[in-house]
Amino acid sequence: MPVNLITFTNRLISNPGIMTENAQVDSTNVYNGIRDHKLRMMVGRRYQSFETAETKNFGPRVITSPTPVFFVDDTFTDVSNTYNVFFREHL
Repeated sequence: MPVNLITFTNRLISNPGIMTENAQVDSTNVYNGIRDHKLRMMVGRRYQSFETAETKNFGPRVITSPTPVFFVDDTFTDVSNTYNVFFREHL
C-alpha cells in the first residue's frame, strides 16, 4: 500500500471536550461500646458519568479517503462516539 505525504495547511487541530457528572453520599459512624476498642463503619454510594465529544481535521476522513489526499484544510470531522475519539466513554 503506498504512503501519501499529507500537508495540513493550518496545522493539526483537535477540539476535545468532556462533560462529567458526579454524585456521592457517605455516612460514617464510630462505635465505642466495646472496652478499649473503637469500631468505625462507613457506608456510601457514588455515581459518575462521562460524556466525550471531539472534532478534528485529521483522522478517518483523511486516512480512509477513496482518493489520495495531499492537502488538508480546516474542515472538521466529528469523531464523537467512534474509536477515534480521545477518550472512549465505555471500555
